[in-house]
Order: sequence, then C-alpha cells, then structure tokens
Amino acid sequence: MTTAIVYWVAACALCVSLAVGLAAQQLALPELAVLLAVLVFMPGAGVAAAYLILGLWIYLSTLSGQSLEMSLSVWIMVPVIIQALDKQRLWQFRALLVAMACSLFFGLVVLQAEGRLAGEASLTLWQIVALVLICFSGHRWKPSTPANAWLLLPAMILLGLGQWLALAIVVKLVLLIYCLQQLKSLPVPHFLPAISLAMPIAVFGGLSAMLNGQISAPTLLAWLLTLVFVWLGDRVYPQEQTEE
Repeated sequence: MTTAIVYWVAACALCVSLAVGLAAQQLALPELAVLLAVLVFMPGAGVAAAYLILGLWIYLSTLSGQSLEMSLSVWIMVPVIIQALDKQRLWQFRALLVAMACSLFFGLVVLQAEGRLAGEASLTLWQIVALVLICFSGHRWKPSTPANAWLLLPAMILLGLGQWLALAIVVKLVLLIYCLQQLKSLPVPHFLPAISLAMPIAVFGGLSAMLNGQISAPTLLAWLLTLVFVWLGDRVYPQEQTEE
C-alpha cells in the first residue's frame, strides 16, 4: 500500500511539474524529447507505444497555434475517455458520460470559433483526438522495464545538442510513464482518488499557479462539471459491482 501511495504522489507531482514547465516555456516542447522518452520503454510496451507516439505527436503539433489555457484544459477529458474504454461499465452509462463531457467541450469549441475564447477551435478537436490515442495507449500498455542502454541514448543526444530543458522533460516523462505502469499493476488504496482523475486536477493546479488563477469562466465551468461527472462515475461503478 505504501509503495502505491508513493507512486501515486510521484505521478501527480510530475504532472504538475510538466504543466508548469510547459507554461513557463510557452508550450515549446521539443518533439524529439517526447519521442526519446517513449523509446525508452520499447519494444516491451508493444504497439501501445506507437499509439502513444502518434497521440503525443498530434498534440505537440497543435501547441504553437493553441492557447495555453485550452492546451492544458483538454486533459480533463482523460478520465472521461478512460471510463469510456472500460467495458465492464454499462454501455448506457459510458455513452451518457461521453455525451455530457463532449457537450461541454463542444461549447468551448463554439466559443473559440466565435472568437470569444482564446485558441483555435479546430486545434481543440485535434487535441481531443490526440488524447483518445494516448488513453488507448494506456489501456493497451504492457509493463516494460526500461533498459539502461536506452536511458543513456536520450541523455547523450540532448546533452550534445545543449538541450538541457528537453533533457529534463525526457527524465520527467520517463519517470511519469514508469510510475503509471507501476500503479497499473499495484493495488491502490480506496481512499486515494483514481489516478486518471487526480492527474488532470494536478495539471489544472499547475495551470492555475502559472496563470495566477485567471482562467476564463467557461473553461473553469467545463472543468468542474466534467470532474463531477467523472466522480459520479467512480461512485456508480462500485455500486454496480456490488449489485451484481
């Protein structure tokens, strides 16, 4: 139990650090850093690593034209997608959860299209597609132990290029992926929120710290309502299991 708590806290802390780092660098995240971080876990991770690379590549390609607020806010869709992929839940509930969450973000997309909210509407849709691929990768991920030789390669390349910030991102991403795959194989105490719910909250906390709490009302409302839907889903699921 103690080990699971340590990994849980570490994963949340890494999410905050990555969110703050992205905000500080104005979303200037090198694609090479992400690619090298995922390659550390290949080939043991299997085809899930390919989904992760594709999802991250799509997401990173949208950062330059998207607002910081929306680029980090779309991560609240992660627990929604994860619950939608859980085939043990009732399909009616999954459909309802996805419909409610998508309607909230569709409202944000409409506001962006009308110019009343910062960012590009089309890029928001692409970011959500990227998150679906990333979540599907996590759903299919096979735990893999990083090899020491692979860990040296990213460091040598990035140090040779003088990319200290990129090297820090690689280390954080590797540690985050490692913590998540460890949590996937460990029993997590019931008093801890699901990591899929805790991570977006951590990202939101990091975003709020960088923006001094100045987040637009529509975005804040979409976050809070989506979190409520997901929390209700976590409460309904145990009840369904008990009744069965």
